[in-house]
Amino acid sequence: MELIDIFRTVKKNVIYCIILNMFAAIFSVAASLSLTLFVQRIIDGKYIEAMYMILLNLGLYIVAYSFKYIYSIKKNKVKMLGTLKYREYITQIIRNSESRIQESEYISKLNNDGNQIENAIELIFNLIDAILYVISAFVGLMILHWGIAIASLVIFSLNLILPRLLKKKSEENERLRSQNSENYLRNLTDFLEGYSVWNLYNKKGILTRLLDKENLIYEQKK
Repeated sequence: MELIDIFRTVKKNVIYCIILNMFAAIFSVAASLSLTLFVQRIIDGKYIEAMYMILLNLGLYIVAYSFKYIYSIKKNKVKMLGTLKYREYITQIIRNSESRIQESEYISKLNNDGNQIENAIELIFNLIDAILYVISAFVGLMILHWGIAIASLVIFSLNLILPRLLKKKSEENERLRSQNSENYLRNLTDFLEGYSVWNLYNKKGILTRLLDKENLIYEQKK
């Protein structure tokens, strides 16, 4: 049973979770924007309006956390139902097994795989949560000022793209460094294995020069 199959069995609850989380994100961003308006009213000397902004902020946060609380309950229900569905699937396999079952294998599936499914569901919901908050924040910034929204979007995109671009170069440098280290150690081993021969013919000077040369090559390739 794949994770997507588990989500299909609880899709109604998943949809509820997404809707609840979307409203939580919208009201959280709205509450943050109301604080900006509060500061602006204070700067303008409009203290009565500033007081209204504080009350609005409090109300928005209460609504946002209410949606978040209901969302957390629904999310836990999805995790519970998903794990239960998987355990029912494994139990059915055990019932239909014609030969002797491997107790340890099925115990591992019921326990470890069940925990992994819970963690995977949590990870997916965290990803959805991040996407919804980013979208809500961008829309909120567009309402506040389109220039700030565009700048924030560019910075956010760069934070996503640059690590991927640099990762390939970093991995290539790490591969070359590892390869140079292996070549150096292999050559050093070959030199030292012939140490007795060099010593017998009193040619240790040649060996040391070769070692110095190898060290220089290694330093240049670092």
